Amino acid sequence: MDRPTPSRPILLVGLPGAGKSTIASLLAKTLGLPSHDSDRLIEAALGRSVADIFREEGEAYFRREERRVLLSLLTGSTAVIAAGGGALLDPDVRALAGGRTTMVWLDAGPDILTARLGEAVDRPLLAGDVRGMLAALKAARDPVYALAPIRIDAAPPRMEIVDAILAALAEPVR
Repeated sequence: MDRPTPSRPILLVGLPGAGKSTIASLLAKTLGLPSHDSDRLIEAALGRSVADIFREEGEAYFRREERRVLLSLLTGSTAVIAAGGGALLDPDVRALAGGRTTMVWLDAGPDILTARLGEAVDRPLLAGDVRGMLAALKAARDPVYALAPIRIDAAPPRMEIVDAILAALAEPVR
């Protein structure tokens, strides 16, 4: 398969545990592009973990920072971007992503995500019943993730996911 040459940022979206960060790094390396993880950029800018930001400042503060980081990334050069699971809930991020990027939804069910995340003690939105919280997030967020023109099953091994994304990127523009 010929390697596609993206002309716009590739934005990976999906629930926590779908593999956005890992797949973004592998896909970027394969494509020879930079990789950015919005959560890691927020942590670096604020000098605290996402969990600490949620605990100390609250979700609304985190979402404002996430919005700031993503609006900057989405208007930047071609790269592979791993967005936080709730990033597309912001209407401005969603609109810019829909018009300026190739969005890829990494989709997996609550059982797979729960197995990957375990107790998810560092995931503020998943405290307590991890599987139950993931099921609720999936029900609420899937309609937004479905705006992505490319939907990839996030259950297979990582390189199979990367190969599926590469194949989808090589298809004619949707």
